[in-house]
Amino acid sequence: MFDATTAALLRSAPAMPGLDPSQIPALLTARYAELAAARLRGGDDDLGELVEAWSLGRLADTYEILTSLTSEEAVRRPAAFVAGTAQQILARRRSGVSGERLPNIDRDRVDPTIAAAVLFLSAEQYADASEASQAITPRVAGQLYEAEILSEDIADLARGRLNEIIARSARWRRGGRYSSLEERALAALLEVLITGVELLAVDLLHEATPETIAGRFESARNAFQTVLTLSATPGEDYAR
Repeated sequence: MFDATTAALLRSAPAMPGLDPSQIPALLTARYAELAAARLRGGDDDLGELVEAWSLGRLADTYEILTSLTSEEAVRRPAAFVAGTAQQILARRRSGVSGERLPNIDRDRVDPTIAAAVLFLSAEQYADASEASQAITPRVAGQLYEAEILSEDIADLARGRLNEIIARSARWRRGGRYSSLEERALAALLEVLITGVELLAVDLLHEATPETIAGRFESARNAFQTVLTLSATPGEDYAR
Protein backbone atom coordinates (compact mmCIF):
# COMPACT_ATOMS: atom_id res chain seq x y z
CA MET A 1 0.00 0.00 0.00
CA PHE A 2 2.92 2.36 0.73
CA ASP A 3 6.06 3.02 -1.25
CA ALA A 4 9.46 2.86 0.44
CA THR A 5 9.59 6.59 1.22
CA THR A 6 6.15 6.84 2.82
CA ALA A 7 6.63 3.56 4.69
CA ALA A 8 9.87 4.93 6.13
CA LEU A 9 8.06 8.09 7.26
CA LEU A 10 5.38 6.00 8.99
CA ARG A 11 7.99 3.86 10.73
CA SER A 12 9.71 6.98 12.08
CA ALA A 13 6.63 7.89 14.15
CA PRO A 14 7.08 7.76 17.93
CA ALA A 15 6.39 4.45 19.63
CA MET A 16 3.29 4.06 21.79
CA PRO A 17 2.58 1.53 24.55
CA GLY A 18 1.87 -1.73 22.77
CA LEU A 19 2.66 -0.31 19.33
CA ASP A 20 6.01 -0.72 17.58
CA PRO A 21 6.18 1.96 14.85
CA SER A 22 7.90 -0.49 12.52
CA GLN A 23 4.52 -2.26 12.31
CA ILE A 24 2.46 0.85 11.47
CA PRO A 25 2.63 0.41 7.65
CA ALA A 26 1.44 -3.20 7.97
CA LEU A 27 -1.26 -2.19 10.46
CA LEU A 28 -2.64 0.51 8.19
CA THR A 29 -2.45 -1.81 5.20
CA ALA A 30 -4.40 -4.43 7.14
CA ARG A 31 -7.06 -1.88 8.04
CA TYR A 32 -7.31 -0.80 4.42
CA ALA A 33 -7.59 -4.44 3.36
CA GLU A 34 -10.49 -4.82 5.78
CA LEU A 35 -12.17 -1.91 4.10
CA ALA A 36 -11.56 -3.24 0.59
CA ALA A 37 -12.26 -6.92 1.16
CA ALA A 38 -13.97 -7.20 4.59
CA ARG A 39 -11.13 -9.48 5.65
CA LEU A 40 -7.33 -9.50 5.83
CA ARG A 41 -5.58 -10.71 2.70
CA GLY A 42 -2.12 -12.12 3.00
CA GLY A 43 -2.01 -10.92 6.59
CA ASP A 44 0.80 -11.38 9.04
CA ASP A 45 -0.07 -13.96 11.71
CA ASP A 46 1.65 -11.77 14.30
CA LEU A 47 -0.51 -8.77 13.40
CA GLY A 48 -3.88 -10.04 14.65
CA GLU A 49 -3.67 -8.76 18.24
CA LEU A 50 -2.20 -5.45 17.08
CA VAL A 51 -5.04 -4.87 14.63
CA GLU A 52 -7.57 -5.64 17.35
CA ALA A 53 -5.93 -3.34 19.90
CA TRP A 54 -5.25 -0.39 17.59
CA SER A 55 -8.39 0.63 15.76
CA LEU A 56 -8.20 3.34 13.11
CA GLY A 57 -9.92 5.73 15.48
CA ARG A 58 -7.38 5.08 18.22
CA LEU A 59 -4.47 5.48 15.81
CA ALA A 60 -5.91 8.74 14.46
CA ASP A 61 -6.68 10.20 17.88
CA THR A 62 -3.38 9.21 19.50
CA TYR A 63 -1.12 10.53 16.78
CA GLU A 64 -3.28 13.60 16.14
CA ILE A 65 -2.92 14.59 19.81
CA LEU A 66 0.83 14.03 19.58
CA THR A 67 0.96 16.19 16.44
CA SER A 68 -0.79 19.05 18.22
CA LEU A 69 1.43 18.85 21.32
CA THR A 70 4.89 18.71 19.79
CA SER A 71 6.96 21.35 18.05
CA GLU A 72 9.74 18.93 17.06
CA GLU A 73 9.58 18.43 13.30
CA ALA A 74 11.15 14.97 13.52
CA VAL A 75 8.21 13.90 15.71
CA ARG A 76 5.42 16.04 14.25
CA ARG A 77 5.78 15.04 10.59
CA PRO A 78 5.57 11.25 10.99
CA ALA A 79 2.92 11.52 13.72
CA ALA A 80 0.79 13.73 11.49
CA PHE A 81 1.26 11.34 8.57
CA VAL A 82 0.13 8.34 10.62
CA ALA A 83 -2.92 10.24 11.89
CA GLY A 84 -3.71 11.60 8.43
CA THR A 85 -3.53 8.16 6.83
CA ALA A 86 -5.80 6.70 9.51
CA GLN A 87 -8.31 9.53 9.02
CA GLN A 88 -8.24 9.05 5.25
CA ILE A 89 -9.08 5.36 5.61
CA LEU A 90 -11.85 6.25 8.07
CA ALA A 91 -13.24 8.70 5.51
CA ARG A 92 -13.21 6.06 2.78
CA ARG A 93 -14.96 3.59 5.07
CA ARG A 94 -17.59 6.19 5.94
CA SER A 95 -18.20 6.98 2.26
CA GLY A 96 -19.60 3.50 1.73
CA VAL A 97 -22.17 3.86 4.52
CA SER A 98 -25.55 5.35 3.72
CA GLY A 99 -27.38 7.64 6.09
CA GLU A 100 -27.55 11.24 7.17
CA ARG A 101 -24.22 13.08 7.10
CA LEU A 102 -23.01 14.80 10.22
CA PRO A 103 -21.70 18.38 10.02
CA ASN A 104 -18.14 18.69 8.78
CA ILE A 105 -17.23 20.68 11.88
CA ASP A 106 -19.15 21.15 15.08
CA ARG A 107 -18.40 21.45 18.78
CA ASP A 108 -17.57 17.77 19.16
CA ARG A 109 -15.93 16.59 15.95
CA VAL A 110 -14.15 17.29 12.69
CA ASP A 111 -14.97 15.20 9.64
CA PRO A 112 -12.23 12.67 8.73
CA THR A 113 -11.89 14.15 5.23
CA ILE A 114 -10.98 17.55 6.66
CA ALA A 115 -8.81 16.11 9.42
CA ALA A 116 -6.85 14.06 6.86
CA ALA A 117 -6.18 17.08 4.64
CA VAL A 118 -4.98 19.23 7.57
CA LEU A 119 -2.82 16.45 9.00
CA PHE A 120 -1.16 15.76 5.65
CA LEU A 121 -0.39 19.48 5.37
CA SER A 122 1.17 19.32 8.83
CA ALA A 123 3.21 16.33 7.69
CA GLU A 124 4.32 18.36 4.63
CA GLN A 125 2.91 15.64 2.36
CA TYR A 126 1.26 18.00 -0.09
CA ALA A 127 0.29 15.50 -2.76
CA ASP A 128 -1.52 13.43 -0.12
CA ALA A 129 -3.22 16.56 1.22
CA SER A 130 -4.47 17.43 -2.24
CA GLU A 131 -5.77 13.89 -2.77
CA ALA A 132 -7.51 13.88 0.62
CA SER A 133 -9.16 17.23 -0.11
CA GLN A 134 -10.98 15.74 -3.09
CA ALA A 135 -13.24 13.86 -0.67
CA ILE A 136 -14.30 17.01 1.24
CA THR A 137 -17.97 17.88 0.75
CA PRO A 138 -18.30 21.50 1.96
CA ARG A 139 -22.10 21.70 1.94
CA VAL A 140 -23.85 19.52 4.50
CA ALA A 141 -27.48 20.06 5.43
CA GLY A 142 -27.95 21.51 8.89
CA GLN A 143 -24.37 22.59 9.60
CA LEU A 144 -23.32 26.13 10.42
CA TYR A 145 -22.61 28.41 7.46
CA GLU A 146 -19.13 29.07 8.86
CA ALA A 147 -18.44 25.32 8.82
CA GLU A 148 -19.17 25.30 5.09
CA ILE A 149 -16.81 28.21 4.43
CA LEU A 150 -14.03 26.70 6.53
CA SER A 151 -14.48 23.39 4.69
CA GLU A 152 -14.11 25.18 1.36
CA ASP A 153 -11.04 27.07 2.59
CA ILE A 154 -9.31 23.91 3.83
CA ALA A 155 -10.02 22.12 0.56
CA ASP A 156 -8.55 25.06 -1.39
CA LEU A 157 -5.57 25.30 0.97
CA ALA A 158 -4.78 21.61 0.47
CA ARG A 159 -4.99 22.05 -3.33
CA GLY A 160 -2.86 25.19 -3.33
CA ARG A 161 -5.74 27.35 -4.56
CA LEU A 162 -4.83 30.29 -2.35
CA ASN A 163 -6.35 32.92 -4.62
CA GLU A 164 -9.75 31.26 -4.16
CA ILE A 165 -9.44 31.69 -0.39
CA ILE A 166 -8.62 35.38 -0.72
CA ALA A 167 -11.42 35.96 -3.21
CA ARG A 168 -13.90 34.21 -0.92
CA SER A 169 -12.81 36.41 1.97
CA ALA A 170 -14.31 39.47 0.29
CA ARG A 171 -17.76 38.01 -0.23
CA TRP A 172 -18.78 35.40 2.29
CA ARG A 173 -19.25 37.32 5.54
CA ARG A 174 -22.73 38.22 6.66
CA GLY A 175 -24.56 39.09 9.85
CA GLY A 176 -25.12 36.46 12.52
CA ARG A 177 -28.21 34.31 12.10
CA TYR A 178 -27.98 32.00 15.09
CA SER A 179 -30.30 32.07 18.05
CA SER A 180 -28.62 29.87 20.65
CA LEU A 181 -25.55 31.01 22.57
CA GLU A 182 -23.75 27.77 21.77
CA GLU A 183 -24.23 28.19 18.02
CA ARG A 184 -23.12 31.82 18.15
CA ALA A 185 -19.99 30.89 20.12
CA LEU A 186 -19.07 28.10 17.69
CA ALA A 187 -19.73 30.36 14.69
CA ALA A 188 -17.44 33.01 16.21
CA LEU A 189 -14.63 30.50 16.74
CA LEU A 190 -15.01 29.14 13.22
CA GLU A 191 -14.92 32.68 11.81
CA VAL A 192 -11.60 33.28 13.53
CA LEU A 193 -10.22 30.03 12.12
CA ILE A 194 -11.37 31.14 8.67
CA THR A 195 -9.65 34.48 9.20
CA GLY A 196 -6.47 32.61 10.11
CA VAL A 197 -6.59 30.58 6.89
CA GLU A 198 -7.22 33.78 4.91
CA LEU A 199 -4.24 35.49 6.55
CA LEU A 200 -2.10 32.44 5.81
CA ALA A 201 -3.08 32.59 2.13
CA VAL A 202 -2.30 36.32 2.03
CA ASP A 203 1.10 35.73 3.62
CA LEU A 204 2.05 32.86 1.30
CA LEU A 205 1.12 34.89 -1.79
CA HIS A 206 2.56 38.16 -0.44
CA GLU A 207 -0.75 39.86 -1.18
CA ALA A 208 -2.35 42.85 0.52
CA THR A 209 -4.66 41.92 3.39
CA PRO A 210 -8.34 42.20 2.37
CA GLU A 211 -10.27 45.01 4.05
CA THR A 212 -12.64 42.48 5.60
CA ILE A 213 -9.90 41.15 7.91
CA ALA A 214 -7.31 43.94 7.94
CA GLY A 215 -6.07 44.80 11.42
CA ARG A 216 -7.87 42.00 13.25
CA PHE A 217 -4.85 39.82 14.02
CA GLU A 218 -1.11 40.25 13.75
CA SER A 219 -0.73 37.01 11.82
CA ALA A 220 -2.40 33.72 10.97
CA ARG A 221 -0.63 32.11 13.93
CA ASN A 222 -2.08 34.77 16.23
CA ALA A 223 -5.61 34.01 14.99
CA PHE A 224 -5.16 30.26 15.48
CA GLN A 225 -3.64 30.79 18.92
CA THR A 226 -6.64 32.93 19.90
CA VAL A 227 -9.00 30.05 19.10
CA LEU A 228 -6.79 27.59 20.97
CA THR A 229 -6.67 29.83 24.04
CA LEU A 230 -10.42 30.46 24.12
CA SER A 231 -11.26 26.81 23.47
CA ALA A 232 -8.99 25.61 26.28
CA THR A 233 -10.16 28.11 28.90
CA PRO A 234 -12.04 26.34 31.73
CA GLY A 235 -15.64 27.49 32.11
CA GLU A 236 -15.11 28.58 35.72
CA ASP A 237 -12.58 31.19 34.53
CA TYR A 238 -15.38 33.04 32.73
CA ALA A 239 -17.47 33.11 35.91
CA ARG A 240 -14.89 35.08 37.90
